[in-house]
Amino acid sequence: MNAFSGSASRRDGARTRERILDAAERLFAERGVAGASLRAIIAEADVNLAAVHYHFGSKDALVNAVVGRYAGPINEQRLARLDELERRYRSRPAPLRRLVAAFVDPVFERAADPDRGRAFTRLMGRLLAEPDYFFTRIAPEQFQSVRDRFLAAFRRSLPRLAGAEVFWRMMLMVGTLAAALRMGEFGPQLSGGRVPAAAPDQMRRRLLDFLVAGLRAKAAREAAP
Repeated sequence: MNAFSGSASRRDGARTRERILDAAERLFAERGVAGASLRAIIAEADVNLAAVHYHFGSKDALVNAVVGRYAGPINEQRLARLDELERRYRSRPAPLRRLVAAFVDPVFERAADPDRGRAFTRLMGRLLAEPDYFFTRIAPEQFQSVRDRFLAAFRRSLPRLAGAEVFWRMMLMVGTLAAALRMGEFGPQLSGGRVPAAAPDQMRRRLLDFLVAGLRAKAAREAAP
């Protein structure tokens, strides 16, 4: 095989891989992981099953590759912003609102993208509707390093709370963020027409206020009369 044909083969392989990812993303967003069979994905991508196994190896690996196209850049931005906060507040904990913003903002920036934002919110909303699968097979692969770094930062900024309490509040933050991404457009339906749809930047401001207040709240045993 000469250099030209080798380059062409690599380009063909890359295009096939992208077709599979695009098809899988559409079907996962429409049907969920359980409802989107490999047979349906290969028909949508117009490839054979061997191509899926060659490029990904398994359906779980394909799901993680689909999520990783969004999660990878988002998590890089989260960690870069956390690094900057830790450099700036070297000798003291970072302000809580800035920590929350470092975690939340890359997600809303992706959601506001005119080309891929809606596809991202539809996909994540559908995957989070299958929590057993998401939290056992996707989250450990995609979010563990981000979780560990931010959890440590939140614990420094919330010294009055026990470690387990901070963990659960961060998990509630993740769930609320996921819900907020999908709820903004449904304001009119949810309110009986009294509240308009919310743009991503409006939902972001509301979410930050809500999350910071929740993270700062007294633990239940402290708040009891």
